Amino acid sequence: MNRRTFLGTITAATAGTMLTRNFSWAAEAHKIERVGIEAYTIRDLLKQDFNGTLAKIAAIGYKEVEFGPTIENPKEARATLDRLGLTSPSGAFEYKDMLEKWPVLAEQCHVMGQTYVVIGSIDSAWRKQPDGWKRAADSYNRTGEIAKKDGIQLTYHCHWME
Repeated sequence: MNRRTFLGTITAATAGTMLTRNFSWAAEAHKIERVGIEAYTIRDLLKQDFNGTLAKIAAIGYKEVEFGPTIENPKEARATLDRLGLTSPSGAFEYKDMLEKWPVLAEQCHVMGQTYVVIGSIDSAWRKQPDGWKRAADSYNRTGEIAKKDGIQLTYHCHWME
Protein backbone atom coordinates (compact mmCIF):
# COMPACT_ATOMS: atom_id res chain seq x y z
CA MET A 1 0.00 0.00 0.00
CA ASN A 2 1.42 3.36 -0.92
CA ARG A 3 1.21 6.55 1.13
CA ARG A 4 -1.64 8.05 -0.95
CA THR A 5 -3.81 4.93 -0.63
CA PHE A 6 -3.06 4.69 3.10
CA LEU A 7 -4.02 8.34 3.73
CA GLY A 8 -7.17 8.00 1.63
CA THR A 9 -8.23 4.90 3.53
CA ILE A 10 -7.57 6.47 6.93
CA THR A 11 -9.44 9.65 5.93
CA ALA A 12 -12.46 7.69 4.70
CA ALA A 13 -12.52 5.52 7.83
CA THR A 14 -12.25 8.57 10.10
CA ALA A 15 -14.98 10.42 8.21
CA GLY A 16 -17.23 7.36 8.33
CA THR A 17 -16.70 7.01 12.07
CA MET A 18 -17.34 10.70 12.68
CA LEU A 19 -20.50 10.72 10.55
CA THR A 20 -21.86 7.59 12.17
CA ARG A 21 -21.26 9.06 15.63
CA ASN A 22 -22.71 12.43 14.65
CA PHE A 23 -25.87 10.99 13.12
CA SER A 24 -26.47 8.18 15.61
CA TRP A 25 -28.70 10.51 17.64
CA ALA A 26 -31.21 10.54 14.79
CA ALA A 27 -32.29 6.95 15.23
CA GLU A 28 -33.05 7.32 18.93
CA ALA A 29 -34.45 10.85 18.84
CA HIS A 30 -36.83 10.02 16.02
CA LYS A 31 -37.87 6.60 17.21
CA ILE A 32 -41.59 5.96 16.85
CA GLU A 33 -42.87 4.96 20.26
CA ARG A 34 -46.41 3.95 19.32
CA VAL A 35 -47.15 2.25 16.01
CA GLY A 36 -50.81 1.99 15.06
CA ILE A 37 -53.01 0.25 12.54
CA GLU A 38 -56.15 1.40 10.80
CA ALA A 39 -58.81 -1.17 11.65
CA TYR A 40 -60.20 -0.91 8.13
CA THR A 41 -57.24 -2.98 6.94
CA ILE A 42 -58.23 -5.83 9.27
CA ARG A 43 -62.00 -5.34 9.22
CA ASP A 44 -62.81 -8.84 7.99
CA LEU A 45 -60.69 -10.42 10.72
CA LEU A 46 -62.28 -8.20 13.36
CA LYS A 47 -65.73 -9.34 12.22
CA GLN A 48 -64.68 -12.98 12.62
CA ASP A 49 -62.89 -12.62 15.97
CA PHE A 50 -62.72 -9.12 17.42
CA ASN A 51 -60.89 -9.93 20.67
CA GLY A 52 -58.58 -12.52 19.12
CA THR A 53 -57.60 -10.23 16.25
CA LEU A 54 -56.81 -7.38 18.62
CA ALA A 55 -54.77 -9.76 20.79
CA LYS A 56 -52.70 -10.72 17.75
CA ILE A 57 -52.26 -7.07 16.78
CA ALA A 58 -50.99 -6.29 20.29
CA ALA A 59 -48.72 -9.35 20.29
CA ILE A 60 -46.89 -8.25 17.14
CA GLY A 61 -46.22 -4.79 18.57
CA TYR A 62 -49.02 -2.48 17.55
CA LYS A 63 -49.96 0.01 20.26
CA GLU A 64 -52.82 1.94 18.65
CA VAL A 65 -55.88 1.08 16.58
CA GLU A 66 -57.99 3.50 14.57
CA PHE A 67 -61.52 2.17 14.54
CA GLY A 68 -64.35 3.20 12.28
CA PRO A 69 -68.08 3.41 12.73
CA THR A 70 -68.46 -0.36 12.95
CA ILE A 71 -67.90 -0.65 16.70
CA GLU A 72 -71.09 -2.23 17.98
CA ASN A 73 -70.35 -1.80 21.66
CA PRO A 74 -67.78 0.94 22.41
CA LYS A 75 -67.60 0.06 26.12
CA GLU A 76 -66.72 -3.58 25.40
CA ALA A 77 -64.25 -2.53 22.71
CA ARG A 78 -62.59 -0.11 25.12
CA ALA A 79 -62.35 -2.83 27.78
CA THR A 80 -60.61 -5.10 25.27
CA LEU A 81 -58.19 -2.33 24.31
CA ASP A 82 -57.40 -1.62 27.96
CA ARG A 83 -56.86 -5.31 28.72
CA LEU A 84 -54.41 -5.63 25.80
CA GLY A 85 -52.57 -2.36 26.46
CA LEU A 86 -53.87 -0.80 23.25
CA THR A 87 -55.32 2.66 22.71
CA SER A 88 -57.52 4.18 20.03
CA PRO A 89 -56.63 7.86 19.72
CA SER A 90 -58.64 8.34 16.54
CA GLY A 91 -61.78 7.09 14.91
CA ALA A 92 -62.65 7.08 11.22
CA PHE A 93 -66.24 7.92 10.40
CA GLU A 94 -68.36 8.59 7.37
CA TYR A 95 -69.24 12.07 6.20
CA LYS A 96 -72.97 11.50 6.71
CA ASP A 97 -72.29 10.45 10.33
CA MET A 98 -70.55 13.75 10.91
CA LEU A 99 -73.60 15.59 9.63
CA GLU A 100 -76.42 13.45 10.97
CA LYS A 101 -75.09 11.66 14.06
CA TRP A 102 -72.52 13.93 15.70
CA PRO A 103 -73.74 13.44 19.29
CA VAL A 104 -73.60 9.64 18.93
CA LEU A 105 -70.25 9.82 17.17
CA ALA A 106 -68.79 12.12 19.85
CA GLU A 107 -70.05 9.86 22.64
CA GLN A 108 -68.40 6.84 21.01
CA CYS A 109 -65.15 8.80 20.74
CA HIS A 110 -65.27 9.72 24.42
CA VAL A 111 -65.91 6.12 25.47
CA MET A 112 -63.11 4.84 23.22
CA GLY A 113 -60.68 7.55 24.34
CA GLN A 114 -60.48 9.01 20.83
CA THR A 115 -59.50 12.66 20.55
CA TYR A 116 -59.38 12.72 16.75
CA VAL A 117 -62.22 12.12 14.33
CA VAL A 118 -61.17 11.30 10.79
CA ILE A 119 -63.79 11.93 8.12
CA GLY A 120 -63.19 10.49 4.69
CA SER A 121 -64.59 11.67 1.44
CA ILE A 122 -67.59 13.95 1.17
CA ASP A 123 -70.89 12.65 -0.12
CA SER A 124 -70.41 11.42 -3.71
CA ALA A 125 -73.41 13.43 -4.98
CA TRP A 126 -71.85 16.62 -3.59
CA ARG A 127 -68.57 16.00 -5.44
CA LYS A 128 -70.47 16.29 -8.75
CA GLN A 129 -72.18 19.57 -7.93
CA PRO A 130 -70.50 22.91 -8.71
CA ASP A 131 -70.86 24.17 -5.15
CA GLY A 132 -70.53 20.75 -3.47
CA TRP A 133 -67.02 21.30 -2.17
CA LYS A 134 -67.95 24.72 -0.80
CA ARG A 135 -70.97 23.24 1.00
CA ALA A 136 -68.76 20.44 2.32
CA ALA A 137 -66.22 22.98 3.60
CA ASP A 138 -69.01 24.83 5.38
CA SER A 139 -70.14 21.54 6.96
CA TYR A 140 -66.60 20.76 8.12
CA ASN A 141 -66.21 24.23 9.59
CA ARG A 142 -69.49 24.02 11.50
CA THR A 143 -68.78 20.51 12.74
CA GLY A 144 -65.21 21.49 13.57
CA GLU A 145 -66.49 24.15 15.96
CA ILE A 146 -68.81 21.64 17.64
CA ALA A 147 -66.02 19.04 17.79
CA LYS A 148 -63.67 21.55 19.39
CA LYS A 149 -66.22 22.19 22.16
CA ASP A 150 -66.45 18.41 22.63
CA GLY A 151 -62.65 18.14 22.99
CA ILE A 152 -62.26 16.41 19.64
CA GLN A 153 -60.04 17.42 16.71
CA LEU A 154 -61.85 17.00 13.38
CA THR A 155 -59.58 15.80 10.56
CA TYR A 156 -59.99 14.85 6.90
CA HIS A 157 -58.71 11.76 5.08
CA CYS A 158 -58.58 12.40 1.37
CA HIS A 159 -58.74 9.78 -1.36
CA TRP A 160 -57.63 9.50 -4.98
CA MET A 161 -60.77 11.17 -6.41
CA GLU A 162 -60.24 14.30 -4.37
